[in-house]
Amino acid sequence: MCPENDVARAWQRSDAMNAVCALISLVAVALALRRARLAEMALMASEETCSRLAAQDAGGRSADRIAHDFNNLLTTISGYADLLITNLPSTDPMVQDVYEIQRAASSATRLTNRLASCGGSSEPCRVEPSTTSCSPTS
Repeated sequence: MCPENDVARAWQRSDAMNAVCALISLVAVALALRRARLAEMALMASEETCSRLAAQDAGGRSADRIAHDFNNLLTTISGYADLLITNLPSTDPMVQDVYEIQRAASSATRLTNRLASCGGSSEPCRVEPSTTSCSPTS
């Protein structure tokens, strides 16, 4: 055997090993890039979730403020209805209308309180409709 052939074979093995090492390095870089991309995607999803939850929280706080203001208006309406009841003679035909105003204000207050109770919740709030008669009583 010629020593030159051994040297040539060693070179070929060395070239093959270098190619394998280069291929392994490329795969490692590709995996690292993939992991970095997955981490970036997870971070983006997390930021989006945080943003959505913050918006829901802000919406809940806004709903609470509106419910509070609406309850204040209903308190005023109920107060004036109470004043009318005490100042009207019991035989006055408007007494029944004022009682209807009180019932409607009371119903609206309950509905507003139910809406406010789920304003800050992340769960959907189910509010059942109720039937309220708005027709004059005979």
